[in-house]
Amino acid sequence: MSKQRNENQFLMMPYKLLNAGGYVNSNGECVKMNLSDKVIYAHLKNRFDFFKSLGNEYYDTQQSIADMCNMDLKATGNILRKFIEDGLTTVYKKRFNGYPKNVYTYVPNLQLWYKDKKKGSQKAAVVVEMLEFEYNFPEDVLDSMPDVNYYPESGFDPDNFETEY
Repeated sequence: MSKQRNENQFLMMPYKLLNAGGYVNSNGECVKMNLSDKVIYAHLKNRFDFFKSLGNEYYDTQQSIADMCNMDLKATGNILRKFIEDGLTTVYKKRFNGYPKNVYTYVPNLQLWYKDKKKGSQKAAVVVEMLEFEYNFPEDVLDSMPDVNYYPESGFDPDNFETEY
């Protein structure tokens, strides 16, 4: 199977996510999301769902996520920590070929909130809606995808790795 090159990839992000004010966390609180939060969430959700559909684990380093989203490592780490605290992802650490990776075991669909500003209204009501990503990967797209995460710059060889703890 051929390795997918970065320039052939794209990020799917529903307009519902772009238009939302944020998400409802596990405590029922409305949490604001900026564009960086939305990009990181969409990246995690797309990758998690894709690898899950193939029966594989989804693992990444924070640096890989930051690089793929063209973001600063510290900002990416802060966003990921917020997502973990709010129950938007669960993660555990695992070593692959001597490199530590984060294995993401849960990236749920979001419950989004919007401000519904009606004409003549002083207050903005909060409207909550569930975001669900829908994928229909054509067979030729699936054929071009790697079997596992592949980052040639990391030196990681998916065909030859040992698990170390």
